[in-house]
Formats: sequence, structure tokens, C-alpha cells
Amino acid sequence: MVPNWIVNSNGSYVGRVTTSRGVEADKWLVKGLQSNYWYQSPAGAPVELDQDPDDFQYFDPTKYSTAAIPSTTFDLPSQQCNNKCPLSVCTFA
Repeated sequence: MVPNWIVNSNGSYVGRVTTSRGVEADKWLVKGLQSNYWYQSPAGAPVELDQDPDDFQYFDPTKYSTAAIPSTTFDLPSQQCNNKCPLSVCTFA
């Protein structure tokens, strides 16, 4: 997500809450097709995204980092895979 998506979407600050997992977080509401609730720690680490009622995502704020991701993270494996995927919708796409 881009850092300013809440401002760009006319989000509103709800207040400081304790999440269901016991994490203290600041809570925002961003209206879209549904109510989207964004939670982040007071230090700025992502905690939760609740796209009520469709989707819920939890982030581990203790693992949050703004450090650059090493380019090797995205390196493809050196061996070629010859296994075929099972028949699925993706097979036809």
C-alpha cells in the first residue's frame, strides 16, 4: 500500500484501541465498497487491515521494517521446473 492511501481516500481517525490480539494501535476508517479499518502501532508499524465483512489481515508489528529488501529475495531458482500443475481454472487462463 502507498503510505498516503488513507489521506487520499478521505479516511478518518477513529482513535487509539486495543486490538483483539491485544496490540495497542491507532485505528482509521476508510470507506470504499465496504468499511476498511486500518490499525497501526503508535510507532507506525502495520497491525491489522479489516475489510469488513470480506477480508481480515493481520501483520506482525515486531517484524516490520523499512530496510531495503535485498534484490536476491526475488531471484528465480536456478533449476527449471518440469512438473505440470494439476488441472484447474488457472490451467485454462
